[in-house]
Amino acid sequence: MLKNSKNPQEPNLLDKLYLSNEECVNRDKQINIACEVKLTDKIKGIKEVLALNLKKNRLKLGLTQEKLSEKANISTHYFAMIELAKKFPSASMLERLAMALEIEPHELFYMPSTAEKALIELKATITTDIEQIISDTVEKVLIHKYSDKN
Repeated sequence: MLKNSKNPQEPNLLDKLYLSNEECVNRDKQINIACEVKLTDKIKGIKEVLALNLKKNRLKLGLTQEKLSEKANISTHYFAMIELAKKFPSASMLERLAMALEIEPHELFYMPSTAEKALIELKATITTDIEQIISDTVEKVLIHKYSDKN
């Protein structure tokens, strides 16, 4: 685990972004978006923005780092270093990565506005609340239905 350069006792912010390839590919996209919103508040540097967008777009396609590396015709190690914000690619490499991710190159540097972040957070909260209400209602109906028969 990388250490935060300002406070070595705290883990590096990017460590929170990285799970195993299997965990990332199989994660629910809404959960990833909700997590990204919280993380993007603190991510400022261009390398971190690129790393976040590479990972986000790679996961949207359900690709591992290895599969995306093959698609972009680069080494898996080099891609991992870019996604960890340790290396920064050339313009031609950015174009290859964007093509492999099926996006425009400028989208690799996109950061949602505060309003967009708020809407994403609101959507995640509302979805969770609705699921809880439905679950509670179904449970009450079932309890009522079966308690009346006894």
